[in-house]
This record gives sequence, structure tokens and C-alpha cells, in this order.
Amino acid sequence: MSKENEKTIGRREFLSSAAVLTATIPLALTLTKSLGASPLKSDRMPGASASAIRNVPVDSGVGTLEEELAKAGFKGATKSRQVKLRVPTIAENGAIVPVQVDAGPASKVKKISIFIDKNPTPLAITINYKPDNGKAYFNARMRMKKTSNVRALVVMKNGSKLYNSKLVKVTIGGCG
Repeated sequence: MSKENEKTIGRREFLSSAAVLTATIPLALTLTKSLGASPLKSDRMPGASASAIRNVPVDSGVGTLEEELAKAGFKGATKSRQVKLRVPTIAENGAIVPVQVDAGPASKVKKISIFIDKNPTPLAITINYKPDNGKAYFNARMRMKKTSNVRALVVMKNGSKLYNSKLVKVTIGGCG
């Protein structure tokens, strides 16, 4: 075989492989999405307990905002600047609203819960911390259906409950 034939065979193999990949990648993405998985995001957050993350459908009997806040222990919580909540004042797209919470050293924090008042499921996430996690910090993009308060509830190791909240105006809803 001459070198020209080797290049032609290599090109054919490459093109057939590229065709197979082009056909299977969209299929794989569709399957993972239909199964509820996200191929682009990690399910685990370093230092946080992934078992606390909730992904509940709207019609699953999730309680009202007041019920969810009561279950999480929001009653008796004190508004505090120690809970640093960073959210945009105006979110152009409700599907990707950045939310950051910094509650200080993880040795003092038991858990952080994020509530989005007007979402179908008000409790967006709860993260449990251990002392060896270093810092009680959370950063993610959340979905918001419409303009609403975003609340960060922090339960401290000593039993005290602190929170901070901010209003986020949403121009395009992200929950359907």
C-alpha cells in the first residue's frame, strides 16, 4: 500500500467515526435529560452533604411557603448581616439567577437553606456542613419563576438561627 492509500483510509475512518459521534452525542444528551440527570453539572459539591439536596416535582405535595419555612426552623430566626447573601437586584433570565451565601467558618454552621418565596417549590436547597469543610459558603445558579424574595436561613451549631433576604426582580421566568 502506498502512503496515499493510507491517508485515504485514515480519512474514511475519521469521517465514519465523526458521523457516529455526531449521531450519538445528541441522543446521549436527550437520554440523560429525560432521566433527570445533568451531563454538564456535577451532583456533588465539595465539602457539602449531597444527601440534603432536594429535587421535588411541583405536584408532589410540597407544602406552602409558610409550611416549608416552619419545617426548616425559620420561626424565631434573626435577620443578621453575618449571613452574606449576594443576589442580583434584577435578573434578566429567571432560569439562571446567581445566588451566593457566605456564613463564615463551617465549624460554627450546621446547615444553610435557600428559599425562593414564589417558586412552586419554595425550599430550593439545604446544605449540611461539617467542621472540616472550612468555610460555610454556597454558590450556584437557581431558577426563579417570578419576582420574589430569596432567603438564606443559616442554622448555627449552637442552635441559633440567622437569615438574610433580598428581593430579586425577574424579567423572564425560569420555572416554566
